[in-house]
Amino acid sequence: MTEHDFKILIDKYLSGQCSEEEKRAVEFWYAVSEDGQEVDQATLNLHKQQIRKDLSKELQRKPKVFAFNHYWKVAAAAVLASAIAIAIYINQNPKTLPLSEVASIMPAKDQVELKLADGKTIVINPNTKQDITTSEGLSIRVDEQGNLLYQQEEINNSDAPIAYNTLTTPKGTISSILLADGSKVTLNAASSLRFPTRFQQDKREVYLEGEGYFEIKKTANHSSFIVNSKQQAVKVLGTKFVVKNYVGETESRTTLVEGKVEVRALKANHSLILSPGEEATLNASGLIKREYDESSLAWINNDFIFINADLAEICVELERWYDVKFKIDNDIEKKRFTGAIAKNKSLQEILSIMSSSQNLHFRINAKTIYVSNF
Repeated sequence: MTEHDFKILIDKYLSGQCSEEEKRAVEFWYAVSEDGQEVDQATLNLHKQQIRKDLSKELQRKPKVFAFNHYWKVAAAAVLASAIAIAIYINQNPKTLPLSEVASIMPAKDQVELKLADGKTIVINPNTKQDITTSEGLSIRVDEQGNLLYQQEEINNSDAPIAYNTLTTPKGTISSILLADGSKVTLNAASSLRFPTRFQQDKREVYLEGEGYFEIKKTANHSSFIVNSKQQAVKVLGTKFVVKNYVGETESRTTLVEGKVEVRALKANHSLILSPGEEATLNASGLIKREYDESSLAWINNDFIFINADLAEICVELERWYDVKFKIDNDIEKKRFTGAIAKNKSLQEILSIMSSSQNLHFRINAKTIYVSNF
């Protein structure tokens, strides 16, 4: 696309006459240019001050589209051609289809499940306002924002045994629960939280599998709140943080937003204190502290953000959200991408952009997607 063509596109954007695809192309250009990519300087400076004014608030709040290296050129050319092509590859297996020939694969949506201590399971639709009361004195309400408000009837006998309930989110679903102490937990897709029917006076303790964002309330007696997972325990008083510890992954991660937390590696008996803006990772090399980037918190705002992430890592995230399985050729697993896209987009949109930026083939058989080079 020539500089003259691009000027026309910018003018259409500023006058509000762009189509959705044209608008997205301009935002691609803006996002990439902010990352310091090498583009023509004259084009880069074209109306940039006005574009910054129009876009900065929205882009700072929530990135909407992938900004792969140099992708704005591909996107703009595709706009003028009135299409963004999905790369396809058909092998000799007649059951394998190009992605363009199957229905759009959207995020897997399902109902969350609350398994009670007595074995009963309550199925909850987080998108529907509802009130549920059980004979055991458990009250569950889903509010207008989709939060599960959990309240267990008080038990006067403090010696009564403490039982545990488990909240589970399926693939493609994020769900929040407000616990009896006022703490809020937001579970990412394919995660579960095991929590007691009542908290002890001196210690509040839950068990996480997967990923959760915790907003912990301080109590009058300053009781600590402990998030246990397979490899570590995170101890706090009142704070906001994320714990990621999926089964099958070799690394656990704790990201601190507010307050202060102590992360303790169970096997090594090693602990770290985190301050806001810091993240602890636990893997085969031990417990390591570093600054975190926005990709660690993107899922809370219903976004994918990848910063120099390899293809294998990205595909794991996509599997959890779209309930598919990726098979990647070994020689391309380490291809790296940087960018962001809203999680309500179809899988085809994401793979189209990845294909254009890295020359990848995607083909599908049932719910398995095969990835290879051109």
